Amino acid sequence: MSPPRMAGIRSFQVVARPNALFIGMLAVVLILNSLVPAGFAVFIQQLISGVDRAPIQSGFAEVVVPLIVTGSVLVFGHIAEGVHRALEFLVQTRVDGHHRASIARQVVDAPLALVEGERVQQLLREACADPEIGLDVTPGEGIVAALRWIAGLGGGAASCAVVGWYVPAVAPLLFLSAVLGVYLRSREYRKLVEALHFAVDEEMHANVWRSATVAVAEGKDLRTFGFAHWMTDRMQRHIEVGNRPYWDYFQGLVRRSWTRPALVSIGLVPSFVVASLAAERGVISIAAQTAVLLSAWSVFQAIGSGEDLYSIALARKVLLSTDALYQELDHSSGGVGPLSDRWTRAPSVEFKDAAFRYAPDGPWVLDGMNLSIRSGEMLAIVGINGAGKSTAIKLLSGLYQPTSGSITVDGHDISAIGAEAWSSALSVVFQDFNRYHLSLADNISLGYGRREVDRANLEAAAREAGLDRIIGKLPLGWDTPLSRQRPNGVELSGGEWQQVVLARALYAMLCGAQILVLDEPTAHLDVRTELQLFERLIGRRTGTSLVLISHRLATVRKADRIVLLENGRVSESGPHDDLMALGGRYAEMFTAQAERFQQVSDVESDAGA
Repeated sequence: MSPPRMAGIRSFQVVARPNALFIGMLAVVLILNSLVPAGFAVFIQQLISGVDRAPIQSGFAEVVVPLIVTGSVLVFGHIAEGVHRALEFLVQTRVDGHHRASIARQVVDAPLALVEGERVQQLLREACADPEIGLDVTPGEGIVAALRWIAGLGGGAASCAVVGWYVPAVAPLLFLSAVLGVYLRSREYRKLVEALHFAVDEEMHANVWRSATVAVAEGKDLRTFGFAHWMTDRMQRHIEVGNRPYWDYFQGLVRRSWTRPALVSIGLVPSFVVASLAAERGVISIAAQTAVLLSAWSVFQAIGSGEDLYSIALARKVLLSTDALYQELDHSSGGVGPLSDRWTRAPSVEFKDAAFRYAPDGPWVLDGMNLSIRSGEMLAIVGINGAGKSTAIKLLSGLYQPTSGSITVDGHDISAIGAEAWSSALSVVFQDFNRYHLSLADNISLGYGRREVDRANLEAAAREAGLDRIIGKLPLGWDTPLSRQRPNGVELSGGEWQQVVLARALYAMLCGAQILVLDEPTAHLDVRTELQLFERLIGRRTGTSLVLISHRLATVRKADRIVLLENGRVSESGPHDDLMALGGRYAEMFTAQAERFQQVSDVESDAGA
């Protein structure tokens, strides 16, 4: 009987090749250990025969050698047991480490639009053996289980050979009953994996609500608005629908639980009866009968109860999903392009008839946009919500590719430059920035993590972002974790976090990034702090391009050029004074906003009086 296929070839090779030596060592130790029961049965027969033949006056000289050999077999078995446990742990952890690292490399090199897709997200959950969706066996566990199972087959065959040596008539029946049991269990586990595959999709839906029940942010809403019971009921429905085939499988398993003891009895009872009758009639010795009894039982012990088959089946599912994930991510190309990753000046960027939509049948977010970002200029992009401002920045960052049209950098298509080279030129603060539960120093230095931390640039970036006052209040200074969930950690306010993220972008610029992109970077800052920050940015640009998106039009007045996006394309472009003189849409927006701020200022003045 051939062993079940482990997985898709590519993902198996990725994890197996770097660990071939340790996998081979484990295979040898497991095979030798599996032969111990058969060897013990043979040598115990020799020992009993020696005792039976040895006269009392000889001092049992004939039993010394069999006794030493039998004891050595037992000692070897104990040693091999300890060695293979250690090797199993080593192989499992190394294989799983390579598996996770390989997936991480594939994902970070793929375009964000591809990674965000529903198909890739589901494959990621399956490839990472997410226990929350029932995949609780890793590739490392699967490889170890396969080696154990193959070694067990070898040990079972050796024990069958011992039985066949003394009572040939029962050996085929013993072997067939053991193999039939393995075949039936493998069928059961294939059904189990199929049921589990059906449950995965529903479990992913249930996990959304399951995570929300323990999350801090969602916890405020579900307690305030009182929908906790509705949410748990929704979660439970997904669990029941997804796991119904799973539960049906186990109910059937209970009904069929008689099959294994029946097959064991079919193999063992004839072996025991025939060997005992043969010993009684003098056809074989009592020692041979003992060897047969030990070997017959060890056949089923060596092949096991089937848990390894379950691990193999689940690990194969994980690795097949990994292969499918690799195939999905291979649809992208992100090779190294013609430009260097060390930029000596700010490049010129050109959007040419760029159009984009997030789904093939979705609305156009950008629709034939033409926009140039000149080397070293400060460009402001303004427009109402939904005009396409943030999407344009995501395309500029290389996170998405235009659906049609192109984006060029110094004449080279942005897709041909290579993600690593292009990211070294950019420093971006997104509107929905990330808050890492790391130290303040790490949160800032992540802005240019491709190089060793430059302490001088770190301090300069923090100073320009206005973090001096915050640093002085932190209990561990730069090493303070920015999360109350960590020892000695603190929680910053929204405005303080925004300053940290700005420092992150400034640090990247100080380390060599040539284009600084700020997407609504000061929404949590007051107007005065915002103006002071932009004064510092404008004063130290020194040839760096600055792209700014802001709803507060007063802060973009000093930009070299302002472009207004409407309906996914540029409708107005020019310096502030020129756009005001034009009397178009920008002038209307600026005037309306200025009047609103003036009314707020008047109210505050009256209240202060």
